[in-house]
Amino acid sequence: MATISSLLADHVTLRVRSVDRLFLQGYVPRLMTQGQVIRFLLDRGFPIPSPALLGKIGRGYVQAIDRFRLEHDVPIVHFKKGDVKEEIAREYFKRAERDGRFGVVLIGVVQERTSAWRGWRDGGPDGHPHFEYRRQSIFPNNYYFYIRDPQWGPAFIKTIAYAPWPVWVYLNGHEWAKRQAATQGIDFAALDNGFAACDDADALAVICGRLSAGDVHAFFDRWQARLPSPFTAQDRARGYGYDLAFRQLEISDTRVFDRPAAGRAWFERTLPDQLTLGRPDQIAVVFARRVTRSTPGRFHTKVITRGVEPSIQVHYRASKVKQYFKEGRALRTETTVNDTRDFGIGRRVTSENWDALLQIGHQINQRLLTARRPDKPQSPRAHRRADPRLRAAADDLRPAAPTPQRVHPANPPHPPLRADQRGIPTGRLLHQDLHADRQPVPRRTRSHPPQRDRHPLTTRQLLARLRTPTRRPHRRRCPHSLKMTRP
Repeated sequence: MATISSLLADHVTLRVRSVDRLFLQGYVPRLMTQGQVIRFLLDRGFPIPSPALLGKIGRGYVQAIDRFRLEHDVPIVHFKKGDVKEEIAREYFKRAERDGRFGVVLIGVVQERTSAWRGWRDGGPDGHPHFEYRRQSIFPNNYYFYIRDPQWGPAFIKTIAYAPWPVWVYLNGHEWAKRQAATQGIDFAALDNGFAACDDADALAVICGRLSAGDVHAFFDRWQARLPSPFTAQDRARGYGYDLAFRQLEISDTRVFDRPAAGRAWFERTLPDQLTLGRPDQIAVVFARRVTRSTPGRFHTKVITRGVEPSIQVHYRASKVKQYFKEGRALRTETTVNDTRDFGIGRRVTSENWDALLQIGHQINQRLLTARRPDKPQSPRAHRRADPRLRAAADDLRPAAPTPQRVHPANPPHPPLRADQRGIPTGRLLHQDLHADRQPVPRRTRSHPPQRDRHPLTTRQLLARLRTPTRRPHRRRCPHSLKMTRP
């Protein structure tokens, strides 16, 4: 029988380590404080830094977006509540790909919560009033520029018309690698957000490792010069330019199996060891970080099954690492960094921070792949003796068959699983919460009457109650009973 190590060594036809999804935020460093906002308005030539001037700049920015849409014949869609923006934009990307067009394929407009500068008058004479500026939460129109880039493929840039005019950038490292491979003439079979096969795996590995922070900045600078902007050329010359920061970074390790049965066998043999990865001691090993009582976050393991594609997630602070079976043929191990400060790295998109995050992400993926991997084959009896939470997830990996319902005894030795308490079907969701393992064993119901209070009142408390006078209801006197006296 094949072991866990042999399944990865003998049945994997392609391995790809690459940056997956990349979500960045662009900000203007010189518009982060109240004094900088006032200085910006004064640099624009306004003698009084009134908040109305910010509104005037914002309205001009919206008009520039409308002119850009008309000049380039770009369709506009107003998203509604509940719309999946990615699904709507995908149709426009397919249409542009059929026509062979690059550029902005769609502008989406939707109201979303964000933080912006708001100002009001705070004293001062009419000739020279004083204004205060504070960051407040508002719901302005967000403009999504969906872009089909020759080097990056599908991407989008989101912006608003309120100061400090932040932007958000979405990119995909796998799409960048696909276009680089096609440019070099390397034949490959595409996987949804990945690669299924490649004629030259070594050349593909070199391409994926070549992606750097400079490529990200080149994309952003190229489209900032083409898209409308609230800043003029004079503003940029005075130093009012954007800088990029990490909001989310996904580092993936994809291993494609030669046949789906090998991938399902790998998950059957690894699920017993994965259930305890969410414990603090295991988190410290996988993420190579010190975990103490003061470490924020909830330490737990999630085993989620949707159809025949299980997913295992382990969280550390704001970041996480997960494994899932992609399209029934590939094992995807993916580290998602939502806050770079979880690993002591800065947020700015620099070459130093980029290399450090990629190194940490690849190390976490490798630790999760090698964490507690027994090389001995697993017998069917061991599977039957496994945790019920494991059996539910492993049954979804097998071909569909009638699954008998488990009947719990009247007095179970351990508390039932939370998934069973909620009555969730096995094929839809299985959430293994390690906090349930720490619950005490329920005691049997006692027949004798409860004991008396073990903490009676002290002498001081009793005397205080006795000395408290009893309040009688207030008796209102009749006005006729009042004695009238002459002045």
